[in-house]
Amino acid sequence: MIFTTVNFGRYENKNKTLPQILFDDADWFFYQYERNHFKGALANESEYLYHRARNICIPKEHPDNWKVEYMQQHPSQKFASMMIVQLSKPNHEGISKATYMDRIDMRFPKSIGDYDKLGYQLFIKNMKHCIFGSTTIRMTKKKCEDFFRDDSKFFLWSTFS
Repeated sequence: MIFTTVNFGRYENKNKTLPQILFDDADWFFYQYERNHFKGALANESEYLYHRARNICIPKEHPDNWKVEYMQQHPSQKFASMMIVQLSKPNHEGISKATYMDRIDMRFPKSIGDYDKLGYQLFIKNMKHCIFGSTTIRMTKKKCEDFFRDDSKFFLWSTFS
């Protein structure tokens, strides 16, 4: 897939594609997608990316032995952290809420709070560590686009593969 440059809203004249925006500002991507603001080629690309962003495989050997642990802050319940833990690890007990999934879902921070820029910054930092092994890796246009093009990174079960 070839990605189109976004040229509206806060990304007008910024020369960014949707895969870059997902790594920079996922909250904005999900907000625009869920309100059908993407038109033309961007509508098709956003549909493709939405499903991939919500279904990222656990990047471990034998992924069935692992789970993704999403933690929420107490008392605000905003996003706090995400990490990949062994399936055998007991679920978190305490006042902070934990949610467990078999995949990385980039929409998770938005699912617990409609607007959480800090939560998304933390999420992307955690995700980069889980997937690339570093929180400081520079996500170039090519790296972002190549990541979302790689079918092996996603649970694919529909025409979006």
